Amino acid sequence: MLSAGQVRWAYVPFEDRPGGKKRPVLILEVLADRAIVLEGRSKWKDGLTLLLALDSGHADALRIQLWRATYFYAENLREIRSDDIERCVGTLSKGETERVIRELNEL
Repeated sequence: MLSAGQVRWAYVPFEDRPGGKKRPVLILEVLADRAIVLEGRSKWKDGLTLLLALDSGHADALRIQLWRATYFYAENLREIRSDDIERCVGTLSKGETERVIRELNEL
């Protein structure tokens, strides 16, 4: 069952061309058959609004099993189909999830 704060692998369609890619996503809200997510990126991007970095320095990173550091930027907010969301690799603390949502809403 999907819930806010989960980090899961998902098939995320490209916005500018056909196809897509499997990426980690942070679930922010679950709708009927869709979910609002932040799409994770493996590279640091200057000029984007970083909301969360899951790396060795983050307390939740020890519980979330990703292969490498993952960065969640406000600019990568997406709505995707729930059917495209797969395996859960961990869950953020409730406080950290609320912080990310609050910061996103303040933008």
